[in-house]
Amino acid sequence: MLFTAAVGLVFPLGVRRLIDSALVEADAEQLNLVAVALLVMFFLESIANFTQSYIVSATGERLGTDLGLKVTDHLLRLSMRFYDTRRSGDILAIVNSDVTLVRSGTLGTALPLLSQVVRLIGSIAIAMSLNWRLALIVIVIAPAVMGVAIFSGRRVRALSRATQEEIGQATAVLNEVLANVRIVKAFARESHERARYWDRMASVLRLSLRRARAESAVGPIITFLSFGAITAVLWFGGREVLAGRLSAGDLIAFLLYLIGVAAPIGALTRLYTQLQQALGAAQRIFALLDEPAAVTDAPDAISLPVGTGSVEFRSVEFAYAPDRPVLHGLDFAVAPGQTCAIVGPSGAGKTTTIGLILRLYDVTGGSVLIDGCDVRHATQATVRDAMALVPQEPVLFATSVAGNIRYGKLEATQQEIEVAARAANAHDFISALPQGYETEVGERGVQLSAGQRQRVAIARAILRNPRILL
Repeated sequence: MLFTAAVGLVFPLGVRRLIDSALVEADAEQLNLVAVALLVMFFLESIANFTQSYIVSATGERLGTDLGLKVTDHLLRLSMRFYDTRRSGDILAIVNSDVTLVRSGTLGTALPLLSQVVRLIGSIAIAMSLNWRLALIVIVIAPAVMGVAIFSGRRVRALSRATQEEIGQATAVLNEVLANVRIVKAFARESHERARYWDRMASVLRLSLRRARAESAVGPIITFLSFGAITAVLWFGGREVLAGRLSAGDLIAFLLYLIGVAAPIGALTRLYTQLQQALGAAQRIFALLDEPAAVTDAPDAISLPVGTGSVEFRSVEFAYAPDRPVLHGLDFAVAPGQTCAIVGPSGAGKTTTIGLILRLYDVTGGSVLIDGCDVRHATQATVRDAMALVPQEPVLFATSVAGNIRYGKLEATQQEIEVAARAANAHDFISALPQGYETEVGERGVQLSAGQRQRVAIARAILRNPRILL
């Protein structure tokens, strides 16, 4: 990076020598020497550019991968309270779109930004040494150019974040439609959903166009200021040459340094704008990473003691929000081996009760005990390892039947999978599938009937061989 910048700074001096020493003095040997030196210098610069480009690209890819993994890891550690209030499409937009923007807009701009700053400072310094009066023209115009860039960059950053927010909302709508496409078609709501998605995309387009206008306005202003500076230097420098106070080589060298100032300023403006876009996306990522987990392991958390699977609720209080109480003074106990059915009207707290047993949420009062141990005193992993869940609406992954059953016990053998399937009365229909246990079930198990999905979910829970089956 520094070598590339140095080449850009040395080149005008080589041109000055070429004009003043070789051409003016008609020195062919000097001409050959300067030409060879310039060729060697540009060859080395090409190698340096390749190395820099590869390092930046490779580091950017690693940064994007690491950041994506960090965001995903944090998402998996967040509790259900977070997912109860956020749309999955918006989360996906952060993981995909925002991470990509940060990856391309940080290292992809940071190192070139530093290189251009070195070129800018070096060009101004050498230009000052050549002719301080001409350099004053550059010094006067440069702050105006940077002011335009900073003002535009702040505007672009705000619009970039707003655009990413709208992209997240649009992705959430599309994700919701695709996840529920059967209902959409059953109620003939294709036009309604198309309009709903377009409303969001129209907002994205509107914000993107505003951002594009803010970005596009910078270039012409900077171009005008740069050519104005070049014109002023040509006029004033030409007068200096005519007066004998400046050589033609010095004037050409100064013009090249002026271009060496204008080019970095233009590049800095463009890179600064890209960096602001990345920072707008980074704000959303950091806001997500700063999101605390509502359920965490205590510093002195223990492994859930070995037991036989008793469950007890002692004066349990729970509310999703201070003004939304769900459970109040709930007491019950289920002995090992006992079957307990929780019944009640919609909204009575049945699903919430299951979530508290799994410690997907923490109680706001009282305690939940598994085999006599308060679940808050044990690690979340050991609490959930003691249980298996068969949800009311079976959830399957887009893999094979065997892969879905094996989710209950990742190291299970094929024989164990088949034993669990037989216990769930699923073996016969699985065997009749085109590839048997290796048949792909499709996204959310759409290749199976609702009853078949339920049987596979039961087999998955049986394979886990839990203390407590929910």
